[in-house]
Amino acid sequence: MIGSRLFIDSGVWISYFLKTSEESRRIIDSTENKLFTSVLSLHEVNRTLGRKGLSRTEMSEATRIIMDTSTLTLVDEQTALNSVDHCLHRKLYTVDAIIYESSLQNGCTLVTGDTDFKGLKDVKIIE
Repeated sequence: MIGSRLFIDSGVWISYFLKTSEESRRIIDSTENKLFTSVLSLHEVNRTLGRKGLSRTEMSEATRIIMDTSTLTLVDEQTALNSVDHCLHRKLYTVDAIIYESSLQNGCTLVTGDTDFKGLKDVKIIE
């Protein structure tokens, strides 16, 4: 996966910051990959880190790292509408469907720890 366009799911960022996955650290820390992250992940990551007891300062630092190391993608009308099919036909939750569609639109492989994405095109599930 080195030298790839990778779309980093919220759970991978969370495992990176909580230091629970060597694979997430290796992928994110590699300077060979072009990383993308949905702006929606900023909410999911900070919500989870806050629930785990991290301070506002630590959460702000996590946000800075995400923004410094990846390209943030916004949700536009086309992404929102295209993602509906992923909910209906692949049974993904709304945010997951939007993140998956954003990954596809940016020509990326989605990197996730979420097995709900198992069997989908251009997805790498890590532990």
